Amino acid sequence: MKTSAKHTCRQLAGLLEQYGVTDIVVSPGTRNAPIVMALHRSGAYRLHHCVDERSAAFRALGLAVASGRPVAMTCTSGTAMLNYGPAMAEAFYSRVPLIAITADRPARWIDQRDSQTIRQHGAMDAYVRCAVDIADDCDPGWSNRLINDALHAATGNIPGPVHINVQLDAPLTGEVDADPTDGCRKIEVFRPAPDVQSIEAFIRGILSPCEDSSVGFHAPKVMLFICGMMPHEAEAIRPLLKELRTSGIAIVPEIQSSLTDCATVTAGALEAALQRREVADDLYPDVLITLGGSAVSATIKAWLRRCPTLRHISVGYDDNTVDTYGHLAVTVDSSPAAFLAALSAALSAHPAAQA
Repeated sequence: MKTSAKHTCRQLAGLLEQYGVTDIVVSPGTRNAPIVMALHRSGAYRLHHCVDERSAAFRALGLAVASGRPVAMTCTSGTAMLNYGPAMAEAFYSRVPLIAITADRPARWIDQRDSQTIRQHGAMDAYVRCAVDIADDCDPGWSNRLINDALHAATGNIPGPVHINVQLDAPLTGEVDADPTDGCRKIEVFRPAPDVQSIEAFIRGILSPCEDSSVGFHAPKVMLFICGMMPHEAEAIRPLLKELRTSGIAIVPEIQSSLTDCATVTAGALEAALQRREVADDLYPDVLITLGGSAVSATIKAWLRRCPTLRHISVGYDDNTVDTYGHLAVTVDSSPAAFLAALSAALSAHPAAQA
């Protein structure tokens, strides 16, 4: 097959497919011509053409959210890549696997007043899960590993945007007759299934009776707060949440979670109740369990932050400590579905905790 003579471009074309990429948004340019050539010649992708890079990035973001699959985008060198910034930041906080592939001039031309040459590598470090910079003459084994590193980060337990910066020297349009999969070795990662039994034992500890000076020991009041978009987990956890509705746990999904049909109390109803301070104090939970991303309701956030005693359990994969309410006790490194299954099992075994 005739394809790009640049081995890094061929590796990208081979590896993206192995990580589940089917859609790539392409913006025109000269420096990224060998990348586009390799992607097109592979025949493995739907290429979406978009002239404006900012629009291209948001189109790729939308495709990733809608499909639940990683989506790549590629642009030419220089300031074009900076237009990816807003969508990359959104993908970072929403945990969307967005892969930015930016063409670059060789490092020797950076800061040499060559047109469309800026400091590209590291320009989006604050909003990406991984950034790699691949030289044009990089050893093929090394470039293969760097691409795998980035794609692992994009599609792992904590998905998110990554930046693959590819230095490309002239000539850019050279072709070779090559096997498109040659040198495209996917490096597998083994992620064991969660230990539901250990999660269940942990939950039993959460649900153990707590002491209140006015009433002595009592079963804790538990609030399950579901916030942020969960487009690809909602269907898996919906039946589990519906089972929990009779458990005595207050299930409060925000509207963007797509799980309002599982609520015991809607976020809107809770916000309305919180307008009365005496009621708000009575409603404080002992234990707060959170799923999903960023909460939207300023009223609920402020109320939880004011809670004098609260044990916050954050469920999900995080690579940094996220103490939204100032009461974080434990971060549970588990999928929401595994945690909720264990929660249901723990409640069945300890009905007193449902009071």
